[in-house]
Amino acid sequence: MRDEECVAFLQWALPRLDLAWPGFRKVRKQVCKRLARRLRCLGLADLEAYRAWLATDPQEWRVLDGLCRITISRFFRDRGCFEVLRDLVLPEIARRATVEHRPARIWSAGCAAGEEPYTVRILWDLEVSRAFPDASLSLVATDLDETLIERARIACYPAGALRELPQEFVARAFTARDGYRCLRERHKAGVAFLRQDFRVAAPEGRFDLILCRNLAFTYFAPALQLDALERIDSALAPNGFLVIGAHERLPATAKGSQPVGGNRSVLVRGAMPDAARLTRRLGGGRLGKIAREGKMTQRGVHAFDGALQDANIWLKAIMERLGTEDAHVGMMALRGALHALRDRVGPENAAHLGAQLPTLVRGIYYEAWQPQRTPTKERHKDAFLQLVVRNVPPGLDFNAEAAVRALFDVLWERIDPGEINKLIRMFPHELRELWPAIARIEAEEEEAEKAQRGEA
Repeated sequence: MRDEECVAFLQWALPRLDLAWPGFRKVRKQVCKRLARRLRCLGLADLEAYRAWLATDPQEWRVLDGLCRITISRFFRDRGCFEVLRDLVLPEIARRATVEHRPARIWSAGCAAGEEPYTVRILWDLEVSRAFPDASLSLVATDLDETLIERARIACYPAGALRELPQEFVARAFTARDGYRCLRERHKAGVAFLRQDFRVAAPEGRFDLILCRNLAFTYFAPALQLDALERIDSALAPNGFLVIGAHERLPATAKGSQPVGGNRSVLVRGAMPDAARLTRRLGGGRLGKIAREGKMTQRGVHAFDGALQDANIWLKAIMERLGTEDAHVGMMALRGALHALRDRVGPENAAHLGAQLPTLVRGIYYEAWQPQRTPTKERHKDAFLQLVVRNVPPGLDFNAEAAVRALFDVLWERIDPGEINKLIRMFPHELRELWPAIARIEAEEEEAEKAQRGEA
């Protein structure tokens, strides 16, 4: 089966399943392999024959729907997200539960083989419970795939599934068994796995936190995304928290969301200004630190603590993408890439971007800025990367292209999508290639839609 044949089939079939082709672009090979196996099982020659089969056997659409489920999951996947959960969200949930004399409740939707809910359970047991020993946790995890649910209940994983989980947690939460890492029983307690189709149902009750990552807002068609968001909001407690995928966005019509800890994938959902006040209170970052030290108080956090926390989250994200533990290299890479971007887009656009950066990152961004000398005119990648190099200390051992790609990936995660799309469209095509593929696709699609509407 040729790739273009599979793409054409998916573009035809996915909308009929209320799924969205753009979400499948990068993971289509997984689905195409399953389709090839299905054709062999049915004795069909090609996908045209499979289309005819679908026309005569309505039950086959259920089989096809199962072939289109994407199962990519690891412990601590998207480190920045779980750091915000550990430092800010879970301590706040534990505080609420303690004050209200009830268990904290969390729902992991599309839990796969349990990597996500067990990561949350481990963070709760090894970090949060030290500060809130009286707070208990009830965690519900749902998935449509019964095989994955059974694997989750067994809770034994290959080493690769744990490669992003800090080694301290691996050592404390798992035991080695027959070449696998098996979760200790204490961390399986309080986690209930249910077979459930998120498109039509949700667990009973209200939840302090719902994780719906890389599911509804990647693979569902727009109408189904709205249904999913309505289902989530109905299940969330007032000012509850929602976690989506690092590259996902809520539908454009969604209101009442505030990012937490500078991370756009961790949101507090609620009526304004309550959610905004809560976000500001959490943004300081000392909440999680004090909680882990067992010194939780009722006082608010200082604004400078918040700025420092946000800047540290950005720096860690850059370092993670560069594969370095050297904070100096990470900081200089961030600075050089920010300055190159700032000078390339010109004063007005630079100001719009700067307004969305965290306070201390904004200070780095504007350092030594000479707006009268911008925009610079680099149209080729090598010239732009030289601009990055000129903005870091001589002799620094770093990769300029990796620094730019790291920054652009972090910007894509944390800055308003409309602003990012505008920046990408300003770049010549050779420089656009430095942005994440999904960001380029969305910017180009928006550009095409505007052209169709006759907008500039």
